[in-house]
Amino acid sequence: MNEKKGLFGSFKSWIGGGDFSEEEKQQREHARAQNAGSEQNNRQTEESVDEGVSQEVELYCVEKLEELLSMCQFSGKVKAKTDRRRLVLEIFDAGEDTGRLIGKSGGTVESLQILIRGFVVRKFQENSRILIDVEGYRGRRFSQVKSRALKAAEAVKKDGKRTPLEPMNSSERRTVHMLFEKDNKVQTVSEGRGQNRRVVLESRD
Repeated sequence: MNEKKGLFGSFKSWIGGGDFSEEEKQQREHARAQNAGSEQNNRQTEESVDEGVSQEVELYCVEKLEELLSMCQFSGKVKAKTDRRRLVLEIFDAGEDTGRLIGKSGGTVESLQILIRGFVVRKFQENSRILIDVEGYRGRRFSQVKSRALKAAEAVKKDGKRTPLEPMNSSERRTVHMLFEKDNKVQTVSEGRGQNRRVVLESRD
């Protein structure tokens, strides 16, 4: 059986910049910057969006994700759905490759998401709302994140001490921020950089 290829090792020409023009490199970096932008700005953008992802973009994303899976020699099929004007690409029937596709702390699926968003920026010059999931991982992970955040919030309400949560990706941090957006006792801020960026809970008093 052939060894599975590393996710980024298979796409040097796609993400390493070798086949990109200078303009395309800037577009790719713009997609990364948009993905890593402040959670507050993301929430405001989501509330103001009136139109969802077009069918053309949806079909393109499905095709590109299937191409990525094939090039990496991963099992899995892709289906698309729209959720709150956001395109959700679900990878299913991944079998023994499920864990590899999710990656440590969701790192691989998050990388796939950044790649697909970058491809959309490159082709359509738009920053579409796209979420990639693997066998329902996102839902399970978001439930864990919410549970831990609520438990930490109880401690903040009791002793008033700032409580940092574990490092999270931008989608998970946004989930926590929205969870306490209207809480009159606990507020949230993001601190740190890169993979160490996390949400900190603190008292509003």
